[in-house]
Amino acid sequence: MLGYADGSAVQAVTVSADALGHPVTGGSDVLVQKLDPSGVSEWVTPLASALNERVYGVVDAGDGGVVTAGYQRADHAGAENDDALVAKVSGDGTIAWSTTYGDPAAADRVYGLTADGAGGAFLAGYSSGTVGDGIPAGDKDIVIAHADAAGDITWTAQFGSPAEDKAFAAAPAPSGGVYVGGTAGGAMPGAESSGGYDAWVAEYSATGEQLWLRQFGTGDTDQVSGLAATATGVVAVGFTGGALAGQQSAGGNDLFAAAFSATGDPQWTTQTGTVGDDRAAAVTIGSDARALVVGHTSGALGSPAGGVDVFTAVIDASGAVEGLGQFGTPQRDGADVYDEANLFVAPGASGVAWVQGVTYGAISGATNTGGADVFLTSVPFAANDGGGGSGGQPGDGGGDGSAPGAGPGAGAGGTGGASVTGAGSSGALGATGLEVARWAAVALLMIGAATGLLLVRRRLQPQHH
Repeated sequence: MLGYADGSAVQAVTVSADALGHPVTGGSDVLVQKLDPSGVSEWVTPLASALNERVYGVVDAGDGGVVTAGYQRADHAGAENDDALVAKVSGDGTIAWSTTYGDPAAADRVYGLTADGAGGAFLAGYSSGTVGDGIPAGDKDIVIAHADAAGDITWTAQFGSPAEDKAFAAAPAPSGGVYVGGTAGGAMPGAESSGGYDAWVAEYSATGEQLWLRQFGTGDTDQVSGLAATATGVVAVGFTGGALAGQQSAGGNDLFAAAFSATGDPQWTTQTGTVGDDRAAAVTIGSDARALVVGHTSGALGSPAGGVDVFTAVIDASGAVEGLGQFGTPQRDGADVYDEANLFVAPGASGVAWVQGVTYGAISGATNTGGADVFLTSVPFAANDGGGGSGGQPGDGGGDGSAPGAGPGAGAGGTGGASVTGAGSSGALGATGLEVARWAAVALLMIGAATGLLLVRRRLQPQHH
């Protein structure tokens, strides 16, 4: 999702049934929605075909419009495969352009995107085939691409290990290029594998050259799920199943944050968690260089509300954890049934950040409409505008969760709140205790055939087609 300084927002949601006044067209459709500062819907624009669409975030196009990206399933001479999708929706809700790219005989997806500052976007994902003049390295390869302000794909870069590799996150680099990150099943070119799946971060120039790459991890599963640019480089967040260098494991999966300089030199790493499953999904940077990290936990980083809750963590510029918060419902929040995160974070109005994710429960004052609904909330945080890219840990639309990105995923909106100051703070979705009232629309996420639409009062503080 994308927040504006006046308190308005744009969100993109994936639906599998009629929603927001639009009849479903295919197996799953994308709806892009603009909310005014009071939470009233200004417009809803569908991106839909007879098959499936899914997107993983929206970024500012700089002219009042937004760019979103993900994938679109298409019939290629009788073979249905996913094509990477990027589209622009203008400020009045009309579709300016829509572009797909990839290998017609393979699966191609975008999982992360960030604005390029010139009306286009950098895109990060994967392909199981050959994209452009790339040379496949393994089972699935990382693909980084650039779409300009007209929707033309100006370059693509394909790379990876002999195993399965994916990019999940992107953030703007001060050089005019892009930071990207994800997971790698083997040793990447010029790097070494720690075993299992490793986390990685890289920078690409504005014209598609790799400037540096850092691969790191443990003998277990490690993944970068979110990135945000800082004044000195980039902060990567994700999860690890082991103990990163100089860190200790709390058990299960731990969340981590790691900072790198503009030239890729490691600056600090912070790992924390519980004996359960703790995974960071997205991050945004504050005006004082603090990082707001969001993710999901099955443990007690604060006071648990249910089986899986959303957490927030504030980490200072040196890597120290300043505060932890935890909120949710008695059911599963922030992650789907495959334990894949469905969470996004973005700067909002002054003093707050937007958090968007999935809930299987009932937020305060509402009723769950079946399966997975989605919440949109704000939390107190003085965030910078534009430092982060898309976040969330997307899945592949089905699977057993045995490998990174193996379950369904996508983000959409909702309502609620939590404190992120002080250790061990907690809350419930919809119970914020903040002072300024507004309305917020809540959209929905597709899990199987269940969709829901909620409207809940919440409180908020001061190829071309």
